[in-house]
Amino acid sequence: VFIPGDSWEPGCATDVMFRAPELARFLADCLEIPELHCYADPLAGLTANILDPGQLFTWHFDTNDFAVTVLVQEADEGGLFEYSPAIRNADDEGFDRIAAVLAGEREGVHTLDLRPGDLQIFRGRHSLHQVSRVPANSRPRHAAIFAYTEEAGVIGRLARTQQLFGRVLQAHVDAEEQRIRSDALIDLSSVRSMGLPRPTTDLDQRKADLDEHGYCIVADALSPDEVTALRTRITEQAAAERGRALDYHYQAEAEGDDVNQWVYQLINKGEEFQNLALHPTARALATHILGAEHILGSLDAHITRPGNKTMPLHADQWWMPQPVAPGTPHGRQGDMTRETGPFGEPTRATVPINPPLVANMMWMANDFTVANGATRIVPGSHLSGCLPDPERTDYGEIPIEAPAGSVLVWEGRTWHAAGLNTADHPRYGVVTYFCGPIIRSLGNLTYGMRTEVRESMSQELATLCGFTPWSSYGMTDHPSAMVASPGDETAGRLS
Repeated sequence: VFIPGDSWEPGCATDVMFRAPELARFLADCLEIPELHCYADPLAGLTANILDPGQLFTWHFDTNDFAVTVLVQEADEGGLFEYSPAIRNADDEGFDRIAAVLAGEREGVHTLDLRPGDLQIFRGRHSLHQVSRVPANSRPRHAAIFAYTEEAGVIGRLARTQQLFGRVLQAHVDAEEQRIRSDALIDLSSVRSMGLPRPTTDLDQRKADLDEHGYCIVADALSPDEVTALRTRITEQAAAERGRALDYHYQAEAEGDDVNQWVYQLINKGEEFQNLALHPTARALATHILGAEHILGSLDAHITRPGNKTMPLHADQWWMPQPVAPGTPHGRQGDMTRETGPFGEPTRATVPINPPLVANMMWMANDFTVANGATRIVPGSHLSGCLPDPERTDYGEIPIEAPAGSVLVWEGRTWHAAGLNTADHPRYGVVTYFCGPIIRSLGNLTYGMRTEVRESMSQELATLCGFTPWSSYGMTDHPSAMVASPGDETAGRLS
Protein backbone atom coordinates (compact mmCIF):
# COMPACT_ATOMS: atom_id res chain seq x y z
CA VAL A 1 0.00 0.00 0.00
CA PHE A 2 1.28 3.47 -0.87
CA ILE A 3 0.22 6.59 0.99
CA PRO A 4 0.29 9.11 -1.88
CA GLY A 5 1.71 12.61 -1.85
CA ASP A 6 -1.65 14.35 -1.88
CA SER A 7 -2.55 12.66 1.44
CA TRP A 8 0.12 14.48 3.42
CA GLU A 9 -0.86 17.61 5.30
CA PRO A 10 1.13 20.53 3.81
CA GLY A 11 3.60 21.76 6.40
CA CYS A 12 3.72 18.54 8.43
CA ALA A 13 7.16 17.49 9.71
CA THR A 14 7.65 14.85 7.00
CA ASP A 15 6.66 17.28 4.26
CA VAL A 16 8.95 19.99 5.63
CA MET A 17 11.89 17.58 5.78
CA PHE A 18 11.25 16.38 2.23
CA ARG A 19 11.18 19.92 0.82
CA ALA A 20 14.06 21.31 2.90
CA PRO A 21 16.71 22.88 0.60
CA GLU A 22 19.39 21.78 3.06
CA LEU A 23 18.48 18.11 2.60
CA ALA A 24 18.44 18.47 -1.19
CA ARG A 25 21.92 20.05 -1.12
CA PHE A 26 23.23 17.31 1.17
CA LEU A 27 21.88 14.59 -1.12
CA ALA A 28 23.30 16.30 -4.21
CA ASP A 29 26.73 16.39 -2.54
CA CYS A 30 26.46 12.70 -1.68
CA LEU A 31 25.53 11.86 -5.25
CA GLU A 32 28.13 14.23 -6.71
CA ILE A 33 25.68 16.06 -8.95
CA PRO A 34 25.16 19.83 -9.28
CA GLU A 35 21.69 20.01 -7.77
CA LEU A 36 18.57 18.05 -6.87
CA HIS A 37 14.89 18.96 -7.04
CA CYS A 38 11.93 17.46 -5.23
CA TYR A 39 10.14 15.04 -7.55
CA ALA A 40 7.24 17.16 -8.79
CA ASP A 41 4.81 14.25 -9.17
CA PRO A 42 1.82 15.14 -6.95
CA LEU A 43 1.29 11.50 -5.92
CA ALA A 44 4.77 9.95 -6.00
CA GLY A 45 7.05 12.75 -4.74
CA LEU A 46 6.51 12.17 -1.03
CA THR A 47 5.03 8.77 -0.18
CA ALA A 48 4.98 6.06 2.44
CA ASN A 49 5.17 2.38 1.52
CA ILE A 50 3.27 0.02 3.83
CA LEU A 51 3.84 -3.70 3.33
CA ASP A 52 1.28 -5.64 5.34
CA PRO A 53 1.74 -9.34 6.15
CA GLY A 54 1.66 -11.40 2.96
CA GLN A 55 2.63 -8.48 0.70
CA LEU A 56 5.76 -7.64 -1.29
CA PHE A 57 6.89 -4.83 -3.58
CA THR A 58 7.76 -6.70 -6.78
CA TRP A 59 10.81 -6.16 -9.01
CA HIS A 60 10.72 -2.76 -10.74
CA PHE A 61 12.60 0.35 -11.78
CA ASP A 62 11.86 3.80 -10.41
CA THR A 63 10.65 6.39 -12.90
CA ASN A 64 12.76 9.10 -11.23
CA ASP A 65 16.57 9.08 -11.08
CA PHE A 66 17.07 8.73 -7.33
CA ALA A 67 15.01 7.81 -4.30
CA VAL A 68 15.64 8.55 -0.64
CA THR A 69 14.05 6.17 1.84
CA VAL A 70 13.78 6.22 5.62
CA LEU A 71 12.84 2.91 7.24
CA VAL A 72 10.29 3.68 9.95
CA GLN A 73 9.36 0.16 11.07
CA GLU A 74 11.00 -3.10 10.03
CA ALA A 75 9.13 -6.37 9.66
CA ASP A 76 9.83 -9.14 12.15
CA GLU A 77 11.22 -11.10 9.22
CA GLY A 78 11.19 -10.68 5.45
CA GLY A 79 10.53 -7.28 3.94
CA LEU A 80 14.15 -7.06 2.80
CA PHE A 81 15.39 -4.54 0.24
CA GLU A 82 17.03 -6.40 -2.65
CA TYR A 83 18.61 -4.86 -5.72
CA SER A 84 20.73 -5.51 -8.81
CA PRO A 85 22.84 -2.36 -9.25
CA ALA A 86 23.21 -0.55 -12.59
CA ILE A 87 21.52 -3.36 -14.52
CA ARG A 88 20.65 -0.94 -17.34
CA ASN A 89 21.75 2.46 -18.65
CA ALA A 90 20.65 5.09 -21.16
CA ASP A 91 22.20 3.11 -24.03
CA ASP A 92 21.32 -0.44 -22.98
CA GLU A 93 17.99 -1.60 -21.53
CA GLY A 94 19.65 -4.75 -20.15
CA PHE A 95 16.80 -7.09 -21.12
CA ASP A 96 18.85 -10.29 -20.74
CA ARG A 97 20.07 -9.33 -17.28
CA ILE A 98 16.56 -8.34 -16.21
CA ALA A 99 15.14 -11.64 -17.47
CA ALA A 100 17.74 -13.58 -15.46
CA VAL A 101 16.80 -11.81 -12.22
CA LEU A 102 13.08 -12.32 -12.84
CA ALA A 103 13.77 -16.01 -13.45
CA GLY A 104 15.33 -16.29 -9.97
CA GLU A 105 19.03 -15.78 -10.73
CA ARG A 106 20.69 -14.43 -7.55
CA GLU A 107 24.12 -13.60 -8.95
CA GLY A 108 24.61 -9.83 -8.68
CA VAL A 109 21.57 -9.38 -6.40
CA HIS A 110 22.36 -7.61 -3.12
CA THR A 111 20.38 -7.33 0.13
CA LEU A 112 20.51 -4.33 2.49
CA ASP A 113 20.21 -4.93 6.24
CA LEU A 114 18.27 -1.78 7.15
CA ARG A 115 17.18 -0.71 10.62
CA PRO A 116 14.53 1.84 11.67
CA GLY A 117 15.87 5.37 11.21
CA ASP A 118 18.32 4.41 8.45
CA LEU A 119 18.34 6.80 5.50
CA GLN A 120 18.97 5.11 2.17
CA ILE A 121 19.96 6.87 -1.06
CA PHE A 122 19.28 4.67 -4.05
CA ARG A 123 19.67 4.95 -7.84
CA GLY A 124 16.43 3.20 -8.70
CA ARG A 125 16.07 4.27 -12.32
CA HIS A 126 18.91 2.04 -13.49
CA SER A 127 18.95 -0.59 -10.72
CA LEU A 128 16.28 -3.29 -10.61
CA HIS A 129 14.97 -3.69 -7.06
CA GLN A 130 12.24 -5.12 -4.87
CA VAL A 131 11.19 -5.49 -1.24
CA SER A 132 10.71 -9.18 -0.45
CA ARG A 133 7.47 -10.56 0.94
CA VAL A 134 6.52 -9.91 4.56
CA PRO A 135 5.41 -13.25 6.12
CA ALA A 136 1.84 -13.69 7.31
CA ASN A 137 2.89 -13.80 10.98
CA SER A 138 5.02 -10.65 10.85
CA ARG A 139 4.23 -7.06 11.68
CA PRO A 140 4.03 -4.63 8.72
CA ARG A 141 7.03 -2.86 7.20
CA HIS A 142 6.75 0.96 7.04
CA ALA A 143 9.02 3.24 5.01
CA ALA A 144 8.85 6.93 4.08
CA ILE A 145 10.04 7.70 0.56
CA PHE A 146 11.48 11.05 -0.57
CA ALA A 147 11.88 11.19 -4.36
CA TYR A 148 14.18 13.66 -6.14
CA THR A 149 15.27 14.32 -9.72
CA GLU A 150 18.15 16.19 -11.35
CA GLU A 151 15.73 18.21 -13.47
CA ALA A 152 12.89 20.32 -12.16
CA GLY A 153 9.25 19.54 -12.91
CA VAL A 154 9.44 15.78 -13.61
CA ILE A 155 6.08 13.94 -13.51
CA GLY A 156 5.64 10.13 -13.43
CA ARG A 157 4.32 8.03 -16.29
CA LEU A 158 0.62 7.26 -16.54
CA ALA A 159 0.87 3.46 -16.52
CA ARG A 160 3.25 3.33 -13.58
CA THR A 161 1.15 5.79 -11.57
CA GLN A 162 -2.03 3.82 -12.26
CA GLN A 163 -0.33 0.61 -11.13
CA LEU A 164 0.97 2.07 -7.87
CA PHE A 165 -1.92 4.29 -6.80
CA GLY A 166 -4.95 3.05 -8.75
CA ARG A 167 -5.55 6.55 -10.12
CA VAL A 168 -3.88 9.36 -12.02
CA LEU A 169 -4.31 13.13 -11.90
CA GLN A 170 -4.61 15.62 -14.71
CA ALA A 171 -0.96 16.48 -14.18
CA HIS A 172 -0.01 12.96 -15.30
CA VAL A 173 -2.20 13.16 -18.40
CA ASP A 174 -0.67 16.52 -19.35
CA ALA A 175 2.87 15.32 -18.73
CA GLU A 176 2.38 12.27 -20.94
CA GLU A 177 2.22 14.57 -23.93
CA GLN A 178 5.49 16.33 -23.13
CA ARG A 179 7.97 14.24 -21.21
CA ILE A 180 10.60 16.02 -19.09
CA ARG A 181 13.45 13.51 -19.13
CA SER A 182 17.07 13.04 -20.15
CA ASP A 183 17.03 9.55 -21.75
CA ALA A 184 14.89 7.29 -23.92
CA LEU A 185 14.55 4.33 -21.57
CA ILE A 186 11.25 2.52 -21.65
CA ASP A 187 8.86 3.30 -18.79
CA LEU A 188 6.24 0.56 -18.73
CA SER A 189 3.91 -0.38 -15.92
CA SER A 190 6.15 -3.36 -15.10
CA VAL A 191 9.35 -4.84 -16.45
CA ARG A 192 7.15 -7.75 -17.53
CA SER A 193 5.74 -5.48 -20.24
CA MET A 194 8.88 -6.19 -22.29
CA GLY A 195 8.24 -8.42 -25.30
CA LEU A 196 4.49 -8.72 -24.71
CA PRO A 197 1.83 -8.84 -27.45
CA ARG A 198 1.33 -5.86 -29.73
CA PRO A 199 -1.61 -5.22 -32.08
CA THR A 200 -1.21 -7.43 -35.13
CA THR A 201 -3.11 -8.59 -38.22
CA ASP A 202 -1.15 -11.87 -38.32
CA LEU A 203 -3.45 -14.75 -37.24
CA ASP A 204 -0.55 -17.08 -36.41
CA GLN A 205 1.02 -14.43 -34.19
CA ARG A 206 -2.29 -13.91 -32.39
CA LYS A 207 -2.54 -17.62 -31.68
CA ALA A 208 1.05 -17.70 -30.43
CA ASP A 209 0.38 -14.71 -28.17
CA LEU A 210 -2.69 -16.41 -26.71
CA ASP A 211 -0.77 -19.59 -26.01
CA GLU A 212 2.21 -17.87 -24.41
CA HIS A 213 0.71 -14.83 -22.69
CA GLY A 214 -3.00 -15.63 -22.38
CA TYR A 215 -4.11 -12.74 -24.59
CA CYS A 216 -3.57 -11.12 -27.98
CA ILE A 217 -4.47 -7.83 -29.64
CA VAL A 218 -6.13 -7.82 -33.07
CA ALA A 219 -5.26 -4.77 -35.16
CA ASP A 220 -7.71 -3.12 -37.58
CA ALA A 221 -10.55 -5.57 -37.00
CA LEU A 222 -13.09 -2.82 -37.70
CA SER A 223 -12.99 0.02 -40.20
CA PRO A 224 -13.38 3.64 -39.05
CA ASP A 225 -16.97 3.69 -40.35
CA GLU A 226 -17.78 0.45 -38.48
CA VAL A 227 -16.28 1.89 -35.30
CA THR A 228 -18.37 5.06 -35.60
CA ALA A 229 -21.57 3.07 -36.20
CA LEU A 230 -20.82 0.77 -33.27
CA ARG A 231 -20.06 3.62 -30.84
CA THR A 232 -23.16 5.55 -31.93
CA ARG A 233 -25.39 2.52 -31.35
CA ILE A 234 -23.86 1.82 -27.93
CA THR A 235 -24.25 5.45 -26.87
CA GLU A 236 -27.90 5.58 -27.91
CA GLN A 237 -28.80 2.28 -26.25
CA ALA A 238 -26.91 3.03 -23.03
CA ALA A 239 -28.50 6.46 -22.63
CA ALA A 240 -31.98 5.06 -23.19
CA GLU A 241 -31.51 2.21 -20.71
CA ARG A 242 -29.97 4.38 -18.01
CA GLY A 243 -32.77 6.90 -18.48
CA ARG A 244 -35.29 4.13 -17.83
CA ALA A 245 -33.32 2.59 -14.92
CA LEU A 246 -32.74 -0.59 -16.96
CA ASP A 247 -28.99 -0.80 -16.29
CA TYR A 248 -28.04 -3.31 -13.62
CA HIS A 249 -24.89 -3.61 -11.52
CA TYR A 250 -22.54 -6.42 -12.57
CA GLN A 251 -20.93 -8.57 -9.84
CA ALA A 252 -17.39 -8.19 -11.16
CA GLU A 253 -17.48 -4.39 -10.75
CA ALA A 254 -15.99 -2.76 -7.67
CA GLU A 255 -18.36 -2.60 -4.72
CA GLY A 256 -20.30 0.65 -4.78
CA ASP A 257 -19.41 1.53 -8.38
CA ASP A 258 -22.58 3.05 -9.84
CA VAL A 259 -20.71 4.93 -12.59
CA ASN A 260 -19.69 2.17 -14.99
CA GLN A 261 -22.49 0.78 -17.13
CA TRP A 262 -23.20 -2.61 -18.69
CA VAL A 263 -25.63 -2.92 -21.60
CA TYR A 264 -26.76 -6.55 -21.69
CA GLN A 265 -28.26 -8.87 -24.33
CA LEU A 266 -27.00 -6.89 -27.32
CA ILE A 267 -28.13 -9.83 -29.45
CA ASN A 268 -31.54 -8.11 -29.30
CA LYS A 269 -30.30 -4.59 -29.92
CA GLY A 270 -28.84 -4.35 -33.39
CA GLU A 271 -27.12 -6.15 -36.24
CA GLU A 272 -24.00 -4.09 -35.46
CA PHE A 273 -23.57 -6.29 -32.38
CA GLN A 274 -24.59 -9.59 -33.96
CA ASN A 275 -21.98 -9.04 -36.66
CA LEU A 276 -19.22 -8.96 -34.05
CA ALA A 277 -20.16 -12.43 -32.80
CA LEU A 278 -20.10 -13.76 -36.37
CA HIS A 279 -16.91 -11.91 -37.37
CA PRO A 280 -14.36 -14.27 -38.97
CA THR A 281 -11.64 -13.07 -36.58
CA ALA A 282 -13.80 -13.81 -33.55
CA ARG A 283 -14.70 -17.28 -34.80
CA ALA A 284 -11.10 -18.14 -35.71
CA LEU A 285 -9.71 -17.19 -32.31
CA ALA A 286 -12.60 -18.80 -30.43
CA THR A 287 -11.90 -21.97 -32.41
CA HIS A 288 -8.21 -21.79 -31.46
CA ILE A 289 -9.03 -21.50 -27.75
CA LEU A 290 -12.14 -23.69 -27.48
CA GLY A 291 -12.32 -25.86 -30.57
CA ALA A 292 -14.49 -25.83 -33.67
CA GLU A 293 -17.69 -26.32 -31.65
CA HIS A 294 -18.34 -23.38 -29.33
CA ILE A 295 -21.22 -21.09 -28.47
CA LEU A 296 -21.74 -17.42 -27.71
CA GLY A 297 -21.99 -17.05 -23.95
CA SER A 298 -22.94 -13.37 -23.86
CA LEU A 299 -22.91 -10.23 -25.99
CA ASP A 300 -22.75 -7.07 -23.87
CA ALA A 301 -21.29 -3.56 -23.84
CA HIS A 302 -19.08 -2.28 -21.03
CA ILE A 303 -18.78 1.48 -20.56
CA THR A 304 -16.24 2.83 -18.08
CA ARG A 305 -17.04 6.42 -17.16
CA PRO A 306 -14.98 9.13 -15.44
CA GLY A 307 -15.21 8.85 -11.68
CA ASN A 308 -15.54 5.06 -11.65
CA LYS A 309 -13.75 2.67 -9.31
CA THR A 310 -10.98 0.25 -10.22
CA MET A 311 -12.44 -3.17 -11.02
CA PRO A 312 -10.81 -5.98 -9.00
CA LEU A 313 -8.66 -8.43 -10.93
CA HIS A 314 -10.44 -11.68 -11.71
CA ALA A 315 -10.58 -14.59 -14.15
CA ASP A 316 -13.69 -15.46 -16.14
CA GLN A 317 -13.18 -19.17 -15.47
CA TRP A 318 -13.29 -18.87 -11.66
CA TRP A 319 -15.92 -21.63 -11.39
CA MET A 320 -13.69 -24.61 -12.31
CA PRO A 321 -12.62 -26.97 -9.47
CA GLN A 322 -8.92 -27.80 -9.44
CA PRO A 323 -7.64 -31.12 -10.85
CA VAL A 324 -6.70 -33.54 -8.08
CA ALA A 325 -4.98 -36.93 -7.86
CA PRO A 326 -7.16 -40.03 -7.39
CA GLY A 327 -8.21 -40.41 -3.77
CA THR A 328 -7.62 -36.72 -3.02
CA PRO A 329 -10.65 -34.69 -1.83
CA HIS A 330 -11.98 -32.61 -4.70
CA GLY A 331 -13.78 -29.30 -4.88
CA ARG A 332 -17.48 -29.37 -5.71
CA GLN A 333 -18.36 -27.10 -8.56
CA GLY A 334 -21.74 -26.18 -7.11
CA ASP A 335 -20.10 -24.93 -3.91
CA MET A 336 -17.73 -22.51 -5.64
CA THR A 337 -18.00 -18.72 -5.44
CA ARG A 338 -15.77 -15.91 -6.67
CA GLU A 339 -14.17 -15.90 -3.21
CA THR A 340 -13.38 -19.64 -3.14
CA GLY A 341 -9.94 -19.48 -4.76
CA PRO A 342 -7.38 -20.97 -4.83
CA PHE A 343 -5.38 -17.74 -4.81
CA GLY A 344 -1.72 -17.52 -5.68
CA GLU A 345 1.00 -16.04 -7.88
CA PRO A 346 0.64 -15.50 -11.66
CA THR A 347 3.52 -17.86 -12.40
CA ARG A 348 3.56 -21.07 -14.44
CA ALA A 349 2.15 -24.00 -12.47
CA THR A 350 4.18 -27.15 -11.89
CA VAL A 351 1.13 -29.40 -11.57
CA PRO A 352 -1.73 -30.14 -14.02
CA ILE A 353 -4.23 -27.30 -14.51
CA ASN A 354 -7.58 -26.96 -16.26
CA PRO A 355 -7.78 -26.08 -19.97
CA PRO A 356 -9.52 -22.90 -21.14
CA LEU A 357 -13.28 -23.28 -21.47
CA VAL A 358 -14.02 -19.59 -22.07
CA ALA A 359 -12.78 -17.00 -24.60
CA ASN A 360 -13.45 -13.29 -24.16
CA MET A 361 -13.08 -10.50 -26.71
CA MET A 362 -13.26 -6.76 -26.07
CA TRP A 363 -14.08 -4.77 -29.24
CA MET A 364 -12.78 -1.22 -28.83
CA ALA A 365 -15.33 1.36 -29.98
CA ASN A 366 -12.97 4.19 -29.09
CA ASP A 367 -9.26 4.37 -28.26
CA PHE A 368 -8.36 2.43 -25.10
CA THR A 369 -5.87 4.40 -23.00
CA VAL A 370 -4.57 4.26 -19.45
CA ALA A 371 -6.44 7.49 -18.77
CA ASN A 372 -9.88 6.20 -19.84
CA GLY A 373 -9.64 2.83 -18.10
CA ALA A 374 -7.94 0.46 -20.54
CA THR A 375 -8.36 -3.22 -19.65
CA ARG A 376 -5.58 -4.48 -17.36
CA ILE A 377 -4.04 -7.90 -18.01
CA VAL A 378 -1.60 -10.03 -16.00
CA PRO A 379 0.47 -11.73 -18.72
CA GLY A 380 1.08 -15.44 -18.26
CA SER A 381 -1.48 -15.76 -15.47
CA HIS A 382 -3.47 -18.23 -17.61
CA LEU A 383 -0.87 -20.89 -16.82
CA SER A 384 -0.86 -20.37 -13.06
CA GLY A 385 -3.79 -22.65 -12.22
CA CYS A 386 -5.00 -20.17 -9.61
CA LEU A 387 -6.80 -16.85 -9.15
CA PRO A 388 -5.73 -13.37 -8.01
CA ASP A 389 -6.11 -12.68 -4.31
CA PRO A 390 -8.73 -9.89 -4.04
CA GLU A 391 -6.85 -8.45 -1.05
CA ARG A 392 -3.68 -7.85 -3.07
CA THR A 393 -2.82 -5.06 -5.52
CA ASP A 394 0.77 -5.95 -6.44
CA TYR A 395 0.41 -8.29 -9.40
CA GLY A 396 1.90 -5.85 -11.92
CA GLU A 397 -0.93 -5.93 -14.44
CA ILE A 398 -0.42 -4.30 -17.84
CA PRO A 399 -2.91 -1.73 -19.21
CA ILE A 400 -3.70 -2.63 -22.83
CA GLU A 401 -3.68 0.54 -24.92
CA ALA A 402 -4.82 0.24 -28.54
CA PRO A 403 -6.72 2.33 -31.10
CA ALA A 404 -10.43 2.09 -31.85
CA GLY A 405 -11.20 -0.87 -34.09
CA SER A 406 -8.80 -3.16 -32.25
CA VAL A 407 -9.91 -6.25 -30.31
CA LEU A 408 -8.37 -7.47 -27.08
CA VAL A 409 -8.77 -11.26 -26.85
CA TRP A 410 -8.08 -13.29 -23.72
CA GLU A 411 -8.90 -16.78 -22.54
CA GLY A 412 -10.90 -17.73 -19.48
CA ARG A 413 -7.95 -18.36 -17.15
CA THR A 414 -6.27 -14.98 -17.74
CA TRP A 415 -6.41 -12.44 -14.91
CA HIS A 416 -7.85 -9.12 -16.03
CA ALA A 417 -10.03 -6.13 -15.07
CA ALA A 418 -11.16 -2.76 -16.36
CA GLY A 419 -9.09 0.23 -15.30
CA LEU A 420 -9.78 3.53 -13.59
CA ASN A 421 -11.18 6.23 -15.88
CA THR A 422 -9.54 9.58 -15.10
CA ALA A 423 -10.18 11.05 -18.54
CA ASP A 424 -12.97 13.44 -19.56
CA HIS A 425 -14.82 10.89 -21.71
CA PRO A 426 -16.18 7.33 -21.44
CA ARG A 427 -14.44 4.20 -22.71
CA TYR A 428 -16.74 2.12 -24.94
CA GLY A 429 -16.23 -1.61 -25.47
CA VAL A 430 -18.36 -4.52 -26.67
CA VAL A 431 -17.69 -7.94 -25.17
CA THR A 432 -18.23 -11.15 -27.13
CA TYR A 433 -17.87 -14.00 -24.65
CA PHE A 434 -17.59 -17.52 -26.04
CA CYS A 435 -17.61 -20.83 -24.18
CA GLY A 436 -17.51 -24.54 -24.82
CA PRO A 437 -20.84 -26.01 -26.00
CA ILE A 438 -21.36 -27.88 -22.71
CA ILE A 439 -20.84 -24.81 -20.51
CA ARG A 440 -23.74 -22.79 -19.12
CA SER A 441 -23.56 -19.43 -20.87
CA LEU A 442 -23.09 -16.16 -19.02
CA GLY A 443 -26.09 -14.62 -20.76
CA ASN A 444 -29.26 -16.67 -21.18
CA LEU A 445 -29.48 -16.11 -24.92
CA THR A 446 -32.00 -18.84 -25.76
CA TYR A 447 -34.51 -17.65 -23.16
CA GLY A 448 -33.70 -13.94 -23.39
CA MET A 449 -33.77 -13.57 -27.17
CA ARG A 450 -36.68 -11.56 -28.45
CA THR A 451 -39.12 -13.34 -30.77
CA GLU A 452 -38.46 -11.09 -33.77
CA VAL A 453 -34.70 -11.69 -33.49
CA ARG A 454 -35.08 -15.44 -33.11
CA GLU A 455 -37.39 -15.71 -36.10
CA SER A 456 -35.07 -13.72 -38.38
CA MET A 457 -31.65 -15.04 -37.36
CA SER A 458 -29.48 -17.14 -39.65
CA GLN A 459 -28.71 -20.79 -38.99
CA GLU A 460 -25.12 -19.83 -38.14
CA LEU A 461 -26.29 -17.37 -35.49
CA ALA A 462 -28.85 -19.86 -34.13
CA THR A 463 -26.16 -22.51 -33.68
CA LEU A 464 -23.75 -19.99 -32.15
CA CYS A 465 -26.40 -18.88 -29.64
CA GLY A 466 -27.03 -22.45 -28.46
CA PHE A 467 -30.29 -23.26 -30.25
CA THR A 468 -28.72 -26.27 -32.00
CA PRO A 469 -28.22 -29.37 -29.79
CA TRP A 470 -24.61 -30.47 -29.35
CA SER A 471 -24.20 -34.25 -29.13
CA SER A 472 -27.85 -34.25 -27.95
CA TYR A 473 -27.15 -31.75 -25.13
CA GLY A 474 -29.63 -28.88 -25.28
CA MET A 475 -32.27 -30.87 -27.16
CA THR A 476 -35.98 -30.37 -26.60
CA ASP A 477 -37.26 -33.21 -28.79
CA HIS A 478 -35.18 -34.43 -31.74
CA PRO A 479 -31.55 -34.74 -30.52
CA SER A 480 -30.18 -33.87 -33.98
CA ALA A 481 -32.49 -30.94 -34.79
CA MET A 482 -30.90 -27.96 -36.51
CA VAL A 483 -32.83 -25.72 -34.12
CA ALA A 484 -34.38 -27.01 -30.90
CA SER A 485 -38.16 -26.60 -30.78
CA PRO A 486 -39.72 -24.18 -28.24
CA GLY A 487 -41.62 -25.85 -25.42
CA ASP A 488 -45.02 -24.92 -26.82
CA GLU A 489 -44.17 -26.77 -30.04
CA THR A 490 -43.17 -30.02 -28.29
CA ALA A 491 -45.38 -32.79 -27.03
CA GLY A 492 -47.05 -32.29 -23.68
CA ARG A 493 -49.04 -34.75 -21.60
CA LEU A 494 -50.70 -37.25 -23.95
CA SER A 495 -53.10 -40.15 -23.48
